[in-house]
Amino acid sequence: GPIGLDGFSQLFGYYATPLGGGEAVGVQALLGNIFPLRESTPFLRAFTGALFGFMLVWLTFPHLEQSMGRTEDDLERKLTRIGELPD
Repeated sequence: GPIGLDGFSQLFGYYATPLGGGEAVGVQALLGNIFPLRESTPFLRAFTGALFGFMLVWLTFPHLEQSMGRTEDDLERKLTRIGELPD
């Protein structure tokens, strides 16, 4: 997501910069216009990391909640069967 977008934009910026320090031509010049050579600022790194973390929790929480609900039901059924929980 956001971290990949930031990283790829930097990657293409590096490809657009000639190794010898000369002037970019052709595809390199086009890439240089779209993705200029840059580094992420600490704010951008923190923002994309926080956005990634939020999205990860948002996507995984429903699966964890569903799984824990099934585990709770199984455990309740087993404990009732052995007499540890009242009916």
